[in-house]
Amino acid sequence: MLYLNVALINGRTRNPEMPQLKFCLILVFPLILSACASLSKDECKLANWEVIGYEDGNKGQSQAQIGKHRSACAKHGIAPDLAAYQQGHQRGVRNFCNPGRGYSMGSKGIRYNGMCPKDLEPAFLTAYRAGKKVHVARQQVKTLQNKQNKQTTELKTVKTQLRAKEGLLLSPQGSLAQKASLLLEIKDLNQRSGELAAQIKQTEKELALSRAKLNHASSVTRY
Repeated sequence: MLYLNVALINGRTRNPEMPQLKFCLILVFPLILSACASLSKDECKLANWEVIGYEDGNKGQSQAQIGKHRSACAKHGIAPDLAAYQQGHQRGVRNFCNPGRGYSMGSKGIRYNGMCPKDLEPAFLTAYRAGKKVHVARQQVKTLQNKQNKQTTELKTVKTQLRAKEGLLLSPQGSLAQKASLLLEIKDLNQRSGELAAQIKQTEKELALSRAKLNHASSVTRY
């Protein structure tokens, strides 16, 4: 959206609607820039940096997040209270780093950035890894389901083609050469149909095993 033609910006066009477009750009650009900022002007002015630090920490964000706040507030001549932010962030992180949150992150495939303090990290990681096993098992089930769907769709297509070829073979129309060609095509389609049926059967076995692993991983530990 931001990659605009230079000629448009400079007004080098005879389009009569151009003044309106330029006016819209003037109005929209500040909104785009403000949307990218982590804090608004009013939020910077009224900021309780300890609370902001706590909220960032409780979301699992590192202290590097204050860099974004600093950039946003610098535009308004306001500097964050680093000490207050860090104090709040430490409390927020301790609230964040609980086994339940770790399991939730792992089960959703969210990457852990190593921010938990040493006294809380072991329990957090144990839960995170348990959740990660669930995520991996769930992804495997999804992959096999997609594989099975593709195989089933192809088998339906092959059977449709097979019926059409068999209909042409039984038709009184067509030369001997055409009939011979149809016989070869039918042979190939029958072979492919058998291959797909065997593949689907194998995929069903793998899918059943993966579902069992998922159920086991989900039921081993509850957080």
